[in-house]
Parts: sequence; structure tokens; C-alpha cells
Amino acid sequence: MKPFGPSRQRNAHPSSYKLLVPAVTLLLGMGCVMKAVFSPRHLSNYRGDGTISKIKFLPNPGVKVEFEHFPLSRPYRAIYRLEGLPRRPSPYWVHLVVANARELNPNLNGPIRIGIRGTLTLWSRDSLGHTIFYCSWSPEEHGWSTGCGSGIHEVCAGFLKLYGPRVQQAYILPGDVRGSLGEKLSLEVSWDPESAESKYEAWVLLRCGGDL
Repeated sequence: MKPFGPSRQRNAHPSSYKLLVPAVTLLLGMGCVMKAVFSPRHLSNYRGDGTISKIKFLPNPGVKVEFEHFPLSRPYRAIYRLEGLPRRPSPYWVHLVVANARELNPNLNGPIRIGIRGTLTLWSRDSLGHTIFYCSWSPEEHGWSTGCGSGIHEVCAGFLKLYGPRVQQAYILPGDVRGSLGEKLSLEVSWDPESAESKYEAWVLLRCGGDL
């Protein structure tokens, strides 16, 4: 009969766990990338607003939809139809892109400020009118960002409130795009400037895939 007491089996060395975690993370990341590479994009099925095109980036190919440009010096309201949006294995992120804003020489070391003040509201709903997300904030106070896949001369505003409810995250998940032809989604955009002095234009970018 074996005596009671701690097992004599040698425990795995802690360093092995340190190697295991990044290895599992890498495998999961590679799985997502491979799924993106082999998932069809079905651009011809898109019947919504804006201009849809492929993102040709081999490690993570994707889809983007760009909408009309508008001046940031005036209030702007629009409701975009996203009918037939291709279903992808990763989310569609929603950004407001400001053209040529890099000439304002923003400070890239902290929260990016470019001196364009206003309130941006993004509201996405499904075909039944249910809210997918609703975000309203000041990009100047929250901080602008770079690297949204639009170009080296642009800055953009997207909203991601960590640890908040799903409704406060400005992205569309694969589960929100149901059916092979895509759900009849909508995206309502509202911009309310604090002044009429800005000479810059912006547009909304819906983006899935691209730079990792």
C-alpha cells in the first residue's frame, strides 16, 4: 500500500511553461491567418454604399469599404448601407480617417492631438434594428491614432473601450454578418465640429485584415 504524502513525480520545470504559452499563441495566430488566406471574399455580393476592395496583404488578406469624403468644418450626417458585406474570420474595424493630417506634426509619443475638435458618433445596427455598437466621443480628447491601414499621411479615430460592454466597441464581428450573402447592416455616422476653421476632410473606413 502506497503511503500518503506528496507525489514523487517530478513537476515540469517553470521555464517549459514560459515556452509553451508563446508557442500556443503563435499557433492560434497562424490558424487565424491561414483562415483569412483561404476564406473567399465575395466582393461581387456587396450591394451597400461606398467602394469595396480587396486588401492585398498576403499574411492577412482582407476587405475594406471606403465612404465619401466630407469636410470636418461642417456638421455631417449619413447612414451607410452595408448590405452583403462579406463574412470574414476577423472583425471589421470602423475608423474615421483624416487626410493629410500628418502635416499638422502631431506628437506621436503620447495621445495624438491634431487640433481638430468635435464629437464623432458611430452607430451600427442589424436588419431588425438591433444595435451592434454605439460609440460617441471626442477623438481629440480621446486621442487619434495611426496605422489604421489608410496611408502614411493620415491619422484616424476608432473607439475601443477595454473591459466595456460589447455595444461600446466600434467593430463588426463575424457573427454579426450572418448568411452567405451577408446581413443587411447599417452604419450611421455623425460629426459635430466645435469650430468651422478646419480645412481638412475625412472619410469613414471599414476595414478587415491587412497589416498585423
